[in-house]
Amino acid sequence: MNIIYHSKKVNWKIIVATILFSEMLTIAAFTITVPILPLILKDFFDLEGQELTKWTGFLGAGPSFAMMILMPVWGILADKYGKRLMLLRALVTGIIIIGLMSFVQTPLQLLVLQTLQGGFTGSIAAATVLVLYYTPKSHTISILALLQVAIFLGKSIGPFLGGSVYDTFGGRWNFPITSLILLVSLILLIIVVPKDKPSPKDISQPMINNGVRKGLHPFLLFLMSMTFSIAIAFSLVNSIFVIYVKNIVSEIPELLGNLGRINGMIMSISNLAMAAGALLFSRLAKYIKMEKMLIFAVIGTAIFYLPQIYAPNWQVILVIRSMESFFVGGITPALQYFISRYAEKERQGAIFGLNRSLDGLGLTFGPLIGVMIVNSHEGSFQPVFILGSFLLVLIALIFMIVSSQEKRRSPGLICACQSS
Repeated sequence: MNIIYHSKKVNWKIIVATILFSEMLTIAAFTITVPILPLILKDFFDLEGQELTKWTGFLGAGPSFAMMILMPVWGILADKYGKRLMLLRALVTGIIIIGLMSFVQTPLQLLVLQTLQGGFTGSIAAATVLVLYYTPKSHTISILALLQVAIFLGKSIGPFLGGSVYDTFGGRWNFPITSLILLVSLILLIIVVPKDKPSPKDISQPMINNGVRKGLHPFLLFLMSMTFSIAIAFSLVNSIFVIYVKNIVSEIPELLGNLGRINGMIMSISNLAMAAGALLFSRLAKYIKMEKMLIFAVIGTAIFYLPQIYAPNWQVILVIRSMESFFVGGITPALQYFISRYAEKERQGAIFGLNRSLDGLGLTFGPLIGVMIVNSHEGSFQPVFILGSFLLVLIALIFMIVSSQEKRRSPGLICACQSS
């Protein structure tokens, strides 16, 4: 932790605020194509039916698979060479790779570039450890919540902008606009955020011996398994959600011309609800035990996950998905705070990289499982929503049991995981 910045409150606040704003821009850029990716596949390559569903699933799984493999590497390099450097690396590679997507001629070319993007441009883990580096311990939970708010705001801006650009100019314009926003984010970080000091310890040994294993408390391992399981539950539907909305909207022909905007609006408002949830749950952490808050958020998400399949129109989907998203907003800050408490400070880059890798593994399996289930049920989305809701309830029940055991085993550590 850098004492100089903590002794000057204005300095660390400006630095952290810049990182948060930059991450909001970055996430907005990376999510510009999310609401219209199946539409791009249809327009660019004339895909329909099962072929469209299949390639949508591949494009959802490919980047996550690459992220799963490379995130631990970036985490270890962040500890060794600096966290700011890894965030800059993510932005530079993103500018190049996404810029190249404007020129794709086949679905396979797009898949290759999307997979490279997933492996080389992961910014969330890098931004998390960089924020933790400059944040005083007493402000950790509130800053982590603000980071999630920045991420969710970015996810709100990106899809809405992407859908509007698609409806107005066509899909190929989404890619250069993404690169331009990433460039602005890169310049901000270079100008305002100083270089952080790498860990003084030698972490050049293999990760399993020196980078991660030393900091892996049993409860930390469980938290990472939760990250993996929750990622599967969410991504079962997320990668094919646009197709689900398209099927509903297509029943009203006059709405088809606004499909990009409708998908963008649903995703944008849902992410605004996530931001509101993250803020409210971070406030509640002052009065409610963190483990209870996490259970409440997961169960609330499960309750509103299932009814989406029974929505008669896109407006009802918007309302239900926003309610679900509000509870989703409470999950990630709580999980990240637990992880930051249980991980050794000098290994946080490696730990958060590994956690992000497991998130990527879940995001790899989820879309593939979701597509397989939909195709095996003659295009029905109902089994996917049922399975996702069931998984979330199961995760909440298991967390209740494990956190109760951890409280008896290490009461000082888990009870310290409260907002001050």
